[in-house]
Amino acid sequence: MFTFLLMAGTGAVLLGGVIAVLAWIGAPTWLVVAPWLVPTIAAVGWALGRPRPAVATDDDDDSWAGFAIQYVIVGEDEPRPAPARAVAALVFGAPVIWSLGVFGVSILVGLV
Repeated sequence: MFTFLLMAGTGAVLLGGVIAVLAWIGAPTWLVVAPWLVPTIAAVGWALGRPRPAVATDDDDDSWAGFAIQYVIVGEDEPRPAPARAVAALVFGAPVIWSLGVFGVSILVGLV
């Protein structure tokens, strides 16, 4: 759970910063909302369209972050009902996707 909270917190801070900068420079409203809206739509689509629950394995190829995301948004062992997955994706989708971008870039440049 700590991994997921770290990811969602990092993403929320970054997302909030991007939205604040866009609002500060006077960007149109649709552009200010887009950094939240686009990843949220993608997360809801993923949660509803591909409800693969988190399954704990001993496979080293499975990422802990991937397990944490699936655990919170989709469920463990059995998928949650579609409305619950949609709500989880609405709440956590954009911050998690932003954090995946941050951690992905960090890995590519060798920081992690």
